[in-house]
Amino acid sequence: MVKIQLANPVAKNAVVKIDLSAISNYHKAAFLKPFTKTVSIKGKVATVEITYPMGKDPLLWSEFYPSLYHIKVKVTIGKEQEEQKEITFGMREFSSNGTQFTINGQPTFLRGALECASFPKTGYPPTDVGSWIREFKMCRSYGLNHLRFHSW
Repeated sequence: MVKIQLANPVAKNAVVKIDLSAISNYHKAAFLKPFTKTVSIKGKVATVEITYPMGKDPLLWSEFYPSLYHIKVKVTIGKEQEEQKEITFGMREFSSNGTQFTINGQPTFLRGALECASFPKTGYPPTDVGSWIREFKMCRSYGLNHLRFHSW
């Protein structure tokens, strides 16, 4: 399901063409056909929900097989107003079987750590993206698949 919030600052009725196209990061994935929908909007803001056909057997994400999709949404009003957004996402089924968590029907074990703001050099956690990417990569290299952060 793709949920799009459209802004219409002039608040006039408008016909909007929405083009969706998605590809997988896995070269053997099935081809996904582009999808177009035309909608009429009224007012300053409208929310449009579109079910994008992902094919018969979409690739599912797991920590061992991180299949991802990249979707491009292009919105066109009239002949000249055009805007687009691209997003990467994964699909998976997270469930439980008794006391066991499963991802895509396969048992999974949560291997994690509790972060209690233990940053001895500064006394506080980093505030830049690069430091957190380094932290997550380090945790992943130790085989962890989740982190819990203590907040005060």
